[in-house]
Order: sequence, then structure tokens, then C-alpha cells
Amino acid sequence: MKFFLCLAFIFSFVVVAGQDTGSAEVAEIPDGIDASLFDSSLFDGVLEQADTGDPLGTQRIVDKRESIFSPNLGFSANYNYSSNPLASADDAKVWEDGFLTSFTLGFNLGLGEYALGDEVLLTPSLYLSHSRTYYDIVKDQGSELKYLDADSQIASLSFPFVLPKDFVLRFSHTYFRPIDFRNNKSDIYINSPSFSFEKQFSFSNGSTLTTSVGAGLSISEGSEYLASLRSAGVSDATAILLYDHLVRDGKDPAITRPTNVQDSWNHQIGLTYMYPLSEKLLAMPNFIFSKSVYTEGRYTGREDINTSFGLNFSYSLKEWLNLTALSNYTLKKTNDIGKSEDIVNYKNFLGGVAFGINYAF
Repeated sequence: MKFFLCLAFIFSFVVVAGQDTGSAEVAEIPDGIDASLFDSSLFDGVLEQADTGDPLGTQRIVDKRESIFSPNLGFSANYNYSSNPLASADDAKVWEDGFLTSFTLGFNLGLGEYALGDEVLLTPSLYLSHSRTYYDIVKDQGSELKYLDADSQIASLSFPFVLPKDFVLRFSHTYFRPIDFRNNKSDIYINSPSFSFEKQFSFSNGSTLTTSVGAGLSISEGSEYLASLRSAGVSDATAILLYDHLVRDGKDPAITRPTNVQDSWNHQIGLTYMYPLSEKLLAMPNFIFSKSVYTEGRYTGREDINTSFGLNFSYSLKEWLNLTALSNYTLKKTNDIGKSEDIVNYKNFLGGVAFGINYAF
């Protein structure tokens, strides 16, 4: 099964690049797996990326309308290979690799353009999305990864100030919540205010380089410890055992396992280069470096550094339809405080194919 799927992935990638010219229960957390998978820090980095680039895919020019509002509806489907689906340490992998499938329905609403003086333009927008991710839709691992399947919802309000010489100052606020759709539960809610300073460079060959530097906060709320364990797929018996173990050791779960383990501040830098290989085919290498510092509860003082390199190829089949081959390599490192709380360093390669549909009203 894995071999067949790998061949299918490689074949899909070649087709894209050459178009033009080319509820399972978990008894315990295995050693070597990032413990953050079982609390809200599973979603570390999601909010940082929520306002990065166009959430509905590669931007395209649309006719200017008389209305100040510019709605856009988009749908995307991804099928990705992951070399480390459980974010495990190199020497403690339970599953060597896996395939993730996700579907996203997004709605972007431009809220008009407002001139501030002669050289500054404010272009606010609202973005809403609902996603569903399956960690093993083909059941290569049976039903063992079923507990990781989840929905997620994002609501983001962005205020970009377009400045002279292609500079942009952007203020954003994003609300994010994961959902255990099998049990209709949502135990974690995250708010993330942020800002970024961006600059776009255009070149004579038609390519563009976008650079960004930004920072933000991640503020979370959630259910009490026992409910959080259950929502992560841990059986009732195991959840109670873990809870009682803390009590017997004289530790108050409300203090040692607070629901706001995601509270942190972060900063990041990013580079995205868009090079047109033809009229319809774009190559898009990118780089992101981010650092998160945790400020509440058991993770106070923990610092995580994430570095990622990506290369995407996007082919425009129609004005409203594009096909993408994507690849991304991520390296995560934590400090000694993180390691003392069973957070592990890990590496992951993600590669796959996606198609996106965009419709502007």
C-alpha cells in the first residue's frame, strides 16, 4: 500500500511540473513522541501561518468593482506524505511515515480601500475557514491514527497598511479552535494578535521576492486537564490514572497542567520567491524561521525554534482552478525546559499535491 501510494505521489508531481514546459483509544503516550501532541501546543505554529500569504492560494488579478466589498470563496484539497506524522524523535518513531489528507473551505472578504493621506492605503479583510484533516484516510495503520483526525476553524481580521515603495505594515487578530469532530468536542480556544512588516521586490524577469518580519502572542483557554486528555483520544481509564498519579504526588493538576499551556509570544522571519516558469506555471521556494517562548504554567520558560524550507509549483489550469505540487522540510528544536516536559526535537518532510478552486463574486 505504501509503495503504491508513493508511486502515485511521484507520478502526480511529475505531471504537475511538466504541464506547460514543463475513535481509537490510546493507552499511553509512547516514549519519543512529542508530548505536545496531547495538549494545546499541538497547534503551535498554526496561528503564525494563518496570516502568511493568501489563504485561498496564489493571488490573481481581479477586476475592480464598484462595491467596497470584494468577497472570494475558495476550496482546496491536499494529499500529503509525511515522514514523521506523530512528531516523534528520530530514535523513537512508532510509525516511520504516513499520509495526511485535508480539505479546507475558506471565505475571504475584502472590506474596501481607504486612503490615509496621499501615500498610505488601508485594505482591511476578513477571513473565515473550516478544515478537516485525516491522518490516515487509507487506513495504512488500521485505525490507530483515528484519534488524531480533527476539524479546525479560523477567523482572522487583517489590517494591512500599504506604504510607499512596496512596504506593508500589517496588524492581525486570529481566532483558532480545533474540534474533535467524532465526539463533537472543542476543548481549546486560541487567540493570536500579531503584526508584521513586509517588503516586496519586483525583478525584470517577472519574479517577485516578498520578505516579512513579525511578532505576536498566543493566548489560549481550554477545558480542565481530565477533559483535555479525553478529547485527545486517551481512554477514560488511562486519563483517570494520569490524573490520580499527579494527585498522589501532591501536584494540583490545575497548576501543573493548566489549560493555557499554549500561552506564548513568538517572532518570525519569512522569505517567499515567486518565479514564473511560463505563463501558467509558477515556482515558489520559501523559508520561515520562528521562535516561540512560553509564558504560563508547566511550560514557562520553554523555547521552541522552528525552521522550514519549502518548494511549491503551482499550475493554473483555469482562471479559477490551480493545481499545486508542494514540498516542505521542518526542523524543530526545544530547550532543556521543553525536554524536561517530554517535548522532543524532531524533523519532518512533507510532500504532496493539492488543487484549489477560487471564485470571486
